[in-house]
Amino acid sequence: MSQATFRVGASAESANGLPATINESLDILEKIGTDTVELPLLWMELVANGEVMQARLEELRQALAGRPFGYSAHAAIGINFMSDPVYLDLHVRLARAHLAISAELGCEHMVLHTGFCPPYFAKPQIEKLYDQQRETFLKLGEEAKAAGVVLCVENIFAEKGNRLTATPSQLAKELRLINHSHVMACLDISHAALHCDSLGLDLMEEAGALVPLAKHVHIHDSFGRTGNIPVHTQQEALGLGVGDLHLPIGWGNLPFDEIVCLDRFPKDAIFNIELNKHRWHAIEETVVAARRVAKIAFEQSRPD
Repeated sequence: MSQATFRVGASAESANGLPATINESLDILEKIGTDTVELPLLWMELVANGEVMQARLEELRQALAGRPFGYSAHAAIGINFMSDPVYLDLHVRLARAHLAISAELGCEHMVLHTGFCPPYFAKPQIEKLYDQQRETFLKLGEEAKAAGVVLCVENIFAEKGNRLTATPSQLAKELRLINHSHVMACLDISHAALHCDSLGLDLMEEAGALVPLAKHVHIHDSFGRTGNIPVHTQQEALGLGVGDLHLPIGWGNLPFDEIVCLDRFPKDAIFNIELNKHRWHAIEETVVAARRVAKIAFEQSRPD
C-alpha cells in the first residue's frame, strides 16, 4: 500500500448467499492489488432471526484465510433505526449480529445505511424517529468501540419519492449530535448526487458537509439522475443514464476530483469501489481511477 494515498478497496461479490462464492472476486482483487476488501454481509446467508449462523461464518472465515487484505463490511441494507418502534428490536438484533461477524473477521469498518421513514409522516413523528435513531446509534457505538469496529453511516437517497431520509448535510448534523468516536460517516458520492437531483439541492454543499466525518467513501459513477423512468434491464438504465448505476469511474459524470477537495477527510479513510456485478470486466481500470481520486483527497487532507 502506498504511503502517499488513502487506502483503496472494493466490495467483493458472492452468489446465492453462499460465503465460499466470494473466492472468485477475492482472487481477482488479490491479483489487482487492492488494499482492502468490503465484505458483502448484506448478500450472504450469515444470520437467521438475529442469530449468527456459525457454520456459514466458518465458511467465510476459510475463504478469507491467508488473503493479504484489510477488511471492512457492509451490513444489511434493510437495517433501519428509524423504523416503527414495534420493529426496532429486529433491526438492532440484525445490526448486532453483523457487528459480531465484522469483529470476528477483523473488519475495521462496518457500513450501514442511515434511517428512513414514509414521506407523509408529520414533523413530530419524524423528529421522534430521529431521536430513536440517535439513541440506537449511541448504544451500538459503544458496542462497536468494545469490538474494535467503527460504524460508518452511509447516506442514501429518496428512492422514487417513496421514503424520507437525511440529506448528506442532515446526516452530518445527526452524526455531530451523536458525537461518538465509533459512529462516523460513509460518504456515497453517487447517492449524494441522486438525492440532490431529487430535491434540487447543491451537490457540493451537501457532499462537502459530510467529508470531514467520512472515514469510509463509496466510490462508483452515475449521472446523478433520479431513476423515475421505468426500466426493465440494467442496460436500459445505463442507456437512459438514470438511477444508482454503480458504474466504473469515468463512465458517468460525477465530479469526484472536485468533491474530494471540498474539505479534509479523516485520517486513514478508505475509498471503496462498489461496482455493479455486470461491470466487473472494468474492475482493474476502476481501481486505477480510484487510486488517483484517493491520492487527490489525501493531498487535500494533509496537514498544512
